[in-house]
Amino acid sequence: MYFPNFFFCGIYFLYLLNDWTFKREKIADWLWWLSKNELFYLAGDCKKDGDCCCRLDLYHNQQLVDTQEKYDELVKSNYTYKRFVPAHTSNKKIAYFNCILLKNGTCQDYSRRPAVCKNFPFSYFLKHSKLPSVCGYTIELKKLNFKIRNKSLQNRIQNMLYLEQERKKSAK
Repeated sequence: MYFPNFFFCGIYFLYLLNDWTFKREKIADWLWWLSKNELFYLAGDCKKDGDCCCRLDLYHNQQLVDTQEKYDELVKSNYTYKRFVPAHTSNKKIAYFNCILLKNGTCQDYSRRPAVCKNFPFSYFLKHSKLPSVCGYTIELKKLNFKIRNKSLQNRIQNMLYLEQERKKSAK
């Protein structure tokens, strides 16, 4: 049985307060981001096919690394990120990164992999509110022992669960 912890109760109160007064989407998004860890868990296992090591987004100082300058700054601060090769678009922006240490679906430097790899897929889930289509993990709602009465939050939860159902169907 799951009882909401004090942290989630505080988040839920702020969510309700924002809904009743400010009605700011940015605040609601931030509170949603905070509450995902309390409402959901990731079940399943890694398929160990290496798809998660391709077409990655990298972040540095909470900003998307989408230029060569930002990438150079990231590598300068942590050389292990040199393993990620940028794929440039026609306007010289970085579209995504691929890892050069992936061979036959396996990391060749697993013990020294960076945080972005260690925290996957949880970090991806927190950022995007979904999982990659090929991921072996699934998003599951924790058993809640209380009722969420806020329609906006209910809609976000239902939408996430619906999208996860669709992802599971398309993966089959």
